[in-house]
This record gives sequence, structure tokens and C-alpha cells, in this order.
Amino acid sequence: MYVSACGKQVCNQSKISHGYQLLYNTSVNFGVCPHCECDLDCVARGDCCPDLFFSLHLSCIETMLLHQNNIYKQDTPLVLMVGNCNGKTKDRTRQCESKLTPGEHLQNGPVTSRKTGLTYRNKHCSKWFNESIKDLIPWSLEIDCLNFADFNFVSSYSEIISLATQQKCNIFYVVSDTVRQPRNCSTVTGDKGFVNKCNITGTWQNYDSSLEYACHHYDNRYKFFRNIFCFMCNPPELTPLISECNVTGYWDTYRADLLKACLQTSQSGITAPFKNYYCYLCNRNNTIESSKYMDAKIRISEWINKERHFKFDFHIEALDIKFIKDKTIYDMKVKDEFEKEKSRTFTIHIKTQEQSEKDKKCVTR
Repeated sequence: MYVSACGKQVCNQSKISHGYQLLYNTSVNFGVCPHCECDLDCVARGDCCPDLFFSLHLSCIETMLLHQNNIYKQDTPLVLMVGNCNGKTKDRTRQCESKLTPGEHLQNGPVTSRKTGLTYRNKHCSKWFNESIKDLIPWSLEIDCLNFADFNFVSSYSEIISLATQQKCNIFYVVSDTVRQPRNCSTVTGDKGFVNKCNITGTWQNYDSSLEYACHHYDNRYKFFRNIFCFMCNPPELTPLISECNVTGYWDTYRADLLKACLQTSQSGITAPFKNYYCYLCNRNNTIESSKYMDAKIRISEWINKERHFKFDFHIEALDIKFIKDKTIYDMKVKDEFEKEKSRTFTIHIKTQEQSEKDKKCVTR
């Protein structure tokens, strides 16, 4: 279903059945689907392609281990991290995924890899991804108490939890400053007003559990939807479909593989009036120049690191230098013409005033 709307905008294109090979970036050619990336930094940015995202078994994990008071309002958000391992052995899977007691959690906190940048629920989850223990940076444990508590003389993890509970302490994990900050799940789920559930519009006709799962979990915003899948399960109203090539008469270069892709790829609910992404491509002029963005597409992310300083990331996804250059030259010409016109108009205005004064003197005499 994703391929029907977005084409081969995935990391592993070998799993797509038909043979149509795109000559250029799919996100540039059709604006329905958001741009996505295939490097592991995409997890922190929030722009992973779907096949990569779901292969990492990411989920939102709680970083607050014990919550006993509301005096200290630490920023302890849910964090997007690898929370499942899908391991070959039941023992490894259990160690990674099992719900732990607070005492056990003290010994199995989150870790972040300095090599891949991925954050794991615990060190056991990292084994499935062949991470070396020397590359894992453990998260720091912080304790804030409503009442005084001396932890210097406790001798076990269970005693730490017991004393913290008695003295109304909050225990939570904090990521190290030496690694890239993981993605906050409040960013993933979206602000109030974002569509993050299926069929809010009432236009979704055929229920698909996989599509619903993708809507609830995938991280890559699209307009005011949590992701492209939430848009798919809240589709626009149905319109008559264009399900063949060159119905519009605009197709400039015949390609048998594109025709086959249009006919064989299933229908998408979000590419209307075209049956799917490929039917769109073979009903338009597909020259490279007409496929570019007008200027640039850029994503700006703001990071707040422990309330001490701000960090901005600028990620340019598409850039048309030729357009920007031509536009700059054109704007300079327009400005120059405007200045000339303004000067010419001003001179005429002065002459008109002088003539008016002369006329007044003549009348007085």
C-alpha cells in the first residue's frame, strides 16, 4: 500500500515486486509522501523510511524509574528507542523485553551506542544489532527527593528503592551529553490537533490492521498527520480514477516498465485522481526540470539540552540552485527597475509642483 502511494521511496527496493526503476528521487517527483532517509541518524531526526524504521523495532520507552513526588517536575519524557530484539533465543528476547521491577531496572538502564547513535532499552537489546559493549554509553541515574535521604549506607538495589519510596524520591534516567540526544516521543506523537488515529474522517472503507499499526507507530510527520499511514487511513473523498497511462495526453516518453507498474500496482487511497503513484507519473511530463522543487525543502529541528543551551539542526532535503540563482537575478532586476521607476515618478512630481507654483503667481498678478 505504501509503494502504491510513494513508489520506491524505501531503503530496500529489492522487496518491491515490479521492475520499474525510478530515475530520480521519488519525493521530488510527487509531493504526496514525505522525504525519508536510510541512515541511522534518521531515528533522531524523525525521517526514517518505513522499512528501516520498522526493522529497528522502535518503541516509546519510559525513562522515569520511580515517581514518588510532584515537587520536582523533571523533563522525563518517553523516548524512542529499540525496545524489542526479535531474537533467535528466548532467553535473549526475555532479557531485552521483559518488564522489570524497579530494583532490576536499576541494573538494566538505557544505553546509547556511540557507533550507531541508536538508543536501546537495555544492553541486552543491543546484542541483536551486534553492538560492542565498549561502544555503549550507559545513561546516568538521577535521584531527587522531597525529604532528605542518605544513600551512602544502602547495600542493595532493593534497599535503594525502599529508601527512595519512604523519602518520596523520583528516580529517572538521563542521557549522556557525549552522544546525540534521542527522539522525544512527544515529538513523535504530535501536538494536539494532529491526526494520529485511523478513520477520524470516516472515509476509510477497508480496514487493514497493518496500516493501523503503522499509523500508530511510524515516526515521520506529514502535514497535520502523524505520518503518511495516518493519512492513508483517513483518505480524501473518492473521485473517478485514472488507472491507465497517458489518459491526460501529457506523457512525453513511453516506457513499458512504467506502464506495467501503473497497471499492476494496487490502488492507493491518497493519490487521487490517479490509481497509484506510477499512474501519476505516466500521465504527466516527466522531464527532470519539471520534477524539481521550486527552491528548497529544509527541515529545522530545535534541541534543548538539559535546559542549558539550545541547538538547531538544519537538514536540506532538496535544493534547486539554478532556480535560486535565476530568482535572485530576477529579483535584482525587478528591484532595479522599481528604483528607476520610483526616481522617474518623483522627478515628474517635482516638476508638476513647480509648474503649479508658477501658475499661482500668474493668477496673482
